[in-house]
Amino acid sequence: MENNSFMEVRENVIVNRSFDFSVRIIKFCYEMQSQHREYIITKQLLKSGTSIGANIEEAQGAISKKEFIAKTQISLKKAREFVYWIRLIIESQVFKSEKLSFLLNESKKLVYILTKIYFSFIYEKNLRHISIFHHYFDILSFWNHYFIINIFHI
Repeated sequence: MENNSFMEVRENVIVNRSFDFSVRIIKFCYEMQSQHREYIITKQLLKSGTSIGANIEEAQGAISKKEFIAKTQISLKKAREFVYWIRLIIESQVFKSEKLSFLLNESKKLVYILTKIYFSFIYEKNLRHISIFHHYFDILSFWNHYFIINIFHI
């Protein structure tokens, strides 16, 4: 039997999770368009929500750490934008669905994960520069505390 361990694709949680999230967004937007003939906000949801996974996928093929960081940062921005649009739907109460709370919670988790990934690479990149290291460490500590308190309501 041939050893194909180098060809095996290791499971990547953020890639799989963002892909599954995109599939749910597509289904949700289709439902919203079918039942309520709403196209403007669903277009924003589709664009921002599916862009998260697309940029994460692009980051997997990055040719440098700088490109990986840039694609991760774009994914993070799109995840935060998605949180905005889904909150807008929830607060305006134009469409009610149990799926909304799942999409909101999952998008907040993606923001959290992507923030950790982004800052871990920034931290690693600036490890040689002590003053910058302390600055990013302080930011990372702040964001870690912020997300634990505000997103997960702990």
